[in-house]
Amino acid sequence: MVWTGLEQMAEIGRSHFGDWRFPLLMVLVVAVLLIKFRTREVMELLGVCAIVLLVFFNPVVVGIICSYTVTDRYARIFWVFPFAAGIGYAGVRLMENGAFFRKAVVAVLAAVLIFSAGGTVFCDRYFTEAANPYKIPEEMPEIADIIRQEHGGEEAYVLATGYVSTYLRQYDGSMRLLFGRGGVGKESKKFWKKMRKYADKDFPYEELYELGVEAMGLGVDTIVLNKYQVQNQALETIGFERVADTENYYIFCRKSQREDMGETDGERKDDGQGVQAG
Repeated sequence: MVWTGLEQMAEIGRSHFGDWRFPLLMVLVVAVLLIKFRTREVMELLGVCAIVLLVFFNPVVVGIICSYTVTDRYARIFWVFPFAAGIGYAGVRLMENGAFFRKAVVAVLAAVLIFSAGGTVFCDRYFTEAANPYKIPEEMPEIADIIRQEHGGEEAYVLATGYVSTYLRQYDGSMRLLFGRGGVGKESKKFWKKMRKYADKDFPYEELYELGVEAMGLGVDTIVLNKYQVQNQALETIGFERVADTENYYIFCRKSQREDMGETDGERKDDGQGVQAG
């Protein structure tokens, strides 16, 4: 657990503090608050920020929180708050008094430093380079592409493991997922609990059959599960067909959906892409 926390902290350091400009911004903020605006209020603010940072940015807490997430990645909201509070407070104090020209200069310098250190997604790097800034596992785009191909561009409603759903949502924000954007809210909780229960073992036949029936009742037409979880017959009995597989996952689609797309089993085999179910 502690080792996991240390690994996550090292990754955060490389991805968020690797550029010298962000640490420089932090040093300048602290220096401005301590030198120019040193009051009891400021010291209390810096103390609270330091305590929050120490509580949420240490290997034990990071390791514990990561052990309860499906992505094994530490959400930045836990540790970024002290930085946002400090930067925001220093900026407001600098803009309180003084001539308009000084305020304008401070605002421009702050904007330049912030955007040069962090930047925005609306830049050439994200639209022209082959990049994977969210570190999405290579298997996830493969799963998303298979689902889109199986549905011929039509919207799919997908029930997948929590791990897969997290990355599918990041890779394709338009995809409707039972867990995530476009889900069904409270009704999805029972699916989430069941998926968590069998996350590291195979589904009993009856449980998987029931899961498929309930998912169909909500309109789900695609199911993605780990290979070790699945008994194909449980889903095939209720009208799902295993249409593809990746290194670690099986992908099932409802037969009625494929028939609506005008694809038969014979045509699929003629394409040399048949998948033997069993």
